[in-house]
Amino acid sequence: MNTLLEISLFVIQFLGGLLVIAFLLRFLLQLSRASFYNPIAQTVYKITHVPTNALGKILPPYRTFNTASLTLALVVEFITIVASIAIASGGASGNLLYPALWALIGVASTVLNVYFYSIFVVVIVSWVAPRTNHPAVSLVWQLIEPVVAPVRRVIPPMGGLDLSTMGVLLIIMVLRIALGNFAKASYLPLSLVPGI
Repeated sequence: MNTLLEISLFVIQFLGGLLVIAFLLRFLLQLSRASFYNPIAQTVYKITHVPTNALGKILPPYRTFNTASLTLALVVEFITIVASIAIASGGASGNLLYPALWALIGVASTVLNVYFYSIFVVVIVSWVAPRTNHPAVSLVWQLIEPVVAPVRRVIPPMGGLDLSTMGVLLIIMVLRIALGNFAKASYLPLSLVPGI
């Protein structure tokens, strides 16, 4: 592959990955009922507003489940994969079933990555600056709380340490292993699927 094709592939993967993350963040922030008044949440909503509202007329949300945002994340992932395959192989892919399956795997992997890194941010900030009120930190707390709360009921805080985040990290790692094996079984090309 020559330099121009490599650069093209990188740009498509980078921009496609950013768009997928933006739509998924909107989906996850609404699902977790994060504060709309947070400046970072407002930025995410502004970036995704036009396409999500347009598709929302066809696929309306159900309570906090924003169907349009999730669908757009899947569509962008699919388009990115198909474009990447076309660049890497020098032509369009005939069978679109595999890219559709890989798009599902890529989006699921991105969701796991969002929670994985969000929990790491929360753990590190709680050690370094436990009383910080930065908007990014409060938004991350709001994002992970619905996932951590059920685990906290099973693993209550002990001696001032909240081990529920470690329990969630363990679950995420198990899901990543299962998803990775499923990706291998579906012949997923790691270099062509954003989020993996």
